[in-house]
Amino acid sequence: MSASRHFLCTLSCLFLLTATLHAGSTGKISGVVKDSQTEESLPGVNVVVQGTTLGASTNIEGRYVILNVPPGNYTVVASLVGYRKFQIKDLNVSVDFTTPLDIMLEEGSVELDAVVVQAERTPLIRQDLTNPVANISSEKIEALPVTEISQVIGLQGGIVVDDDGSLHIRGGLGNEIAYTINGMNINNPFGNTRAVGVATNAVAEVSVSSGTFAAEYGSALSGVVNYITREGGPRWTGNVRFFTGDYVSSDTDLWFNIGEFNPTNVNRTEISLGGPIIANNLTFFGSGVYNWDGGWLYGERLYMPEDSYLSGEGFPSDDPRRGSSSDPYYFGPLINDISDMVGEPSGDGAIVPLNPRKSYNIQGNLSWRIVPEMRIKGEFIADVFERKEGTAFAHRYKPDGRSTRHTESYFTSIDFTHSVSERMFYTIKGSHYVSI
Repeated sequence: MSASRHFLCTLSCLFLLTATLHAGSTGKISGVVKDSQTEESLPGVNVVVQGTTLGASTNIEGRYVILNVPPGNYTVVASLVGYRKFQIKDLNVSVDFTTPLDIMLEEGSVELDAVVVQAERTPLIRQDLTNPVANISSEKIEALPVTEISQVIGLQGGIVVDDDGSLHIRGGLGNEIAYTINGMNINNPFGNTRAVGVATNAVAEVSVSSGTFAAEYGSALSGVVNYITREGGPRWTGNVRFFTGDYVSSDTDLWFNIGEFNPTNVNRTEISLGGPIIANNLTFFGSGVYNWDGGWLYGERLYMPEDSYLSGEGFPSDDPRRGSSSDPYYFGPLINDISDMVGEPSGDGAIVPLNPRKSYNIQGNLSWRIVPEMRIKGEFIADVFERKEGTAFAHRYKPDGRSTRHTESYFTSIDFTHSVSERMFYTIKGSHYVSI
């Protein structure tokens, strides 16, 4: 087994003002709060993202900005003394985008029920969109009959998925795409391909940029794929899913053994768990996926890799088995006793899958909010893949003679975020991965 190791460390500081976007792993919410009757701007209104420590107060012009918001659906609450509380549900925040939210408060006492509004769907036209971008949320991934993120990405316009799972954006090669996890590059410089995979149940959102994109993605030619991983929330949540099945065909003459139905020949197990360890200050999220695909091609173990055969004339002149080319073949001449004048193949005749593959992916992260303005997050991902190589039918009667392709990738990262004020924060990120 050949091995290659690669070390990559990324360190970046981003100072963000209200006029800029945080490129990489978060979005923001901004808007203006006004009186519903006079339409005058209201200063001092508290606007908070429920279930998080994120929030802001409106300025003298009634404007507010909430920075560094992870992607997802949120409930946003606005309150001011002398006005009824305003609450909007299912407000979607996407990576690298500003979600506009203008609020109209009604006068009333605090005893009155809050004004509850359902957020609108993601707009068809984004005013802050300057290049083709598709944001795929975890809800969309769960709603589709897919097991790989590449299958979801392949449904987007201008993107094609190869049989091996590699992506091609707008006709570009597979190694012309920049892959990132939470804004940190994971391209292997030996071929510029993706070094680490992410499981579907570990993703909060996938952002796919095609065509033109910002200069920060210097290694991209045809597109950028950014995976945003999930984090633990204020409540413990978990999920277990199991899929199983098999390949079926009525053409048994062409597909040997395809008529033998095995309900566990193809199976996938997904487990995820996340929640608070210490209130909302320390949260955890972890996921694991095991995937087995036995394939649809089968062979018979009639021969073993150590089997070989010789005709009689192929033996040394002093060997008792020496004969002519018309004599029977001798199988395993180097392992069978010399008294065995014929020899036979050493296989047991078992039916063996010819194109199986298996993989597993483990992901986990810890997020610690040191103080409301400071947060540190550490993450680990292990991605292992294994499959049989070689032409399947060439090994139909000697299935153990094929080589095995085995790859392992490990990714660790840490990032520190400091909110200097309601309108400015910076992030320091570092990552390291190993591919074997």
